[in-house]
Amino acid sequence: MRGSHGWAELRPEDKRSIIDSIVAGKSPRGPLHLELDLTDRCNVDCYFCNQMDVRTKEQIPYERIVEILDETAANGLRSVRLAGGGDPLFHREIEQVIDAIHARHLVIDNITTNGLGLTPAVAKRLVEGGTREVLFSLNAADAADYQRMMQVKPAIFDKVTANIRHLVSIRGPQQHPAVVVQFLLDRENVARLPDMYALGVGLGADVIAVNTITEIPHERIDAAILLTPDDRELLRGPLREIIAADRERRLLQICFPRQELNALVREIEGELGANVSEGYTTADTFRDENGFCFFGFYSAVVRGNGDLYPCCMLLNPDYKPLGNAVKEKFGEEWNGTGFRQLRHEMREVLLAGGAAEYQPGRYATLTPECVNAHACGLKNMYFRSDADFYRDLGEALAEARAKEIRLIGNRQQISRALQQLKHRHPRLRKAYEAVARSSPGVRAWLKRHFSVR
Repeated sequence: MRGSHGWAELRPEDKRSIIDSIVAGKSPRGPLHLELDLTDRCNVDCYFCNQMDVRTKEQIPYERIVEILDETAANGLRSVRLAGGGDPLFHREIEQVIDAIHARHLVIDNITTNGLGLTPAVAKRLVEGGTREVLFSLNAADAADYQRMMQVKPAIFDKVTANIRHLVSIRGPQQHPAVVVQFLLDRENVARLPDMYALGVGLGADVIAVNTITEIPHERIDAAILLTPDDRELLRGPLREIIAADRERRLLQICFPRQELNALVREIEGELGANVSEGYTTADTFRDENGFCFFGFYSAVVRGNGDLYPCCMLLNPDYKPLGNAVKEKFGEEWNGTGFRQLRHEMREVLLAGGAAEYQPGRYATLTPECVNAHACGLKNMYFRSDADFYRDLGEALAEARAKEIRLIGNRQQISRALQQLKHRHPRLRKAYEAVARSSPGVRAWLKRHFSVR
């Protein structure tokens, strides 16, 4: 079993509690999954890191980690993920942290690391504790490109690959932890993709994950180095070679952020008669209108300085934290103003069922990626294979929508109904926008009374 954002650790009653909390608009008892970004400190300096602007020299004190674990475990916590703006294995007391997690019978669902801090002592603890998955951000086929990508001395590459081999060797035939080696592509290394694949095979990886580097906040990456949908032909040859080589091994996982590039993968699959895993499957009960984010009812992220976020995708300097778990008790923040507002907004998006659209000023805790359809894969990629959950969620949301979206009702119910009408009837939407442009007073009245923008 690989990491599943803790979903595989949940009981049916846990999943039902998530649905009931969404429908009732109430705070759940506590997070069922928790990402502990143990430290903002890092021992490499990847040029593509989307969290470089939140990096500090801080780490969550060990004593505070224990307090958070005790409090959340008492309220139903099932699993943790160790990741971060820095590298989790760079925490000064990482061995004690792992021991504390295991002592509370919690599962380490995933560790995302560059692998430099994977000492034999840490590796032994991960194997003995049944860690579900360790994802190594390797990204390069050799020491020279590793130096370019991670901006460290090239000798580090050999140390990291040795650490991966050691983990695989002491794990032996066990399934835990699954070893995922990730490679990120840009224009300078895309031709080396076959060498990356061969390296992953040689390391004994269970999964070889391939993706492209994407833009990060504040335009810190030169756009000229990024692969785009126009680079299909640049990718075709290397992709074809590794897909052909992987026909029997079935180690590859490819799910690009741009659908045009995923279409290229499907095209090559058809030519070769091969199948490449995208990593996640979709249940027949899943519906797009029910596939919006519910992280605020389920999970949270604690950053190295204690700041609280809904998920790892929002760890950037432009997002206002929802609280701080070092300065305040975790439970007080989980039930505090920030998370309550987040849950309210997430519930409204789920009720809208696809009719919601991001508009500046409308949401206090959600970003465009949180609201707009298909803008963030993390919304449901770990969960959408759960047929029972999405069947039950769909039924519960259908009942809630019937009660709470009405043209005859209170202001909020009418607001939701008008939003639905605009979404379902493009001509009506155009007419409304024409009136709104010519009559600012009418638009202001609708916004004031029904939150229609």
